[in-house]
Amino acid sequence: MPCNNRGKVVDGTSPVAGTAQLVSGGAEFDEIRSKVKAKYGVMVPISKFFNTLGHIGNGPFPYGDTGVIISVDA
Repeated sequence: MPCNNRGKVVDGTSPVAGTAQLVSGGAEFDEIRSKVKAKYGVMVPISKFFNTLGHIGNGPFPYGDTGVIISVDA
């Protein structure tokens, strides 16, 4: 269903059919990473740093290793 950036469903909307594809490499993944970096800039490495810092002692931390491509059926 259509929602805001926190996942709250928008009032008055109905479910929409679609598919989600997980990508972890290749051209599609590189495109996702470049778009995230273009939109959020310096916040990307800052976020990665604090997530890694908060994960100390728990093994390696996978950060941004999977993207989701959502295709909505028209």
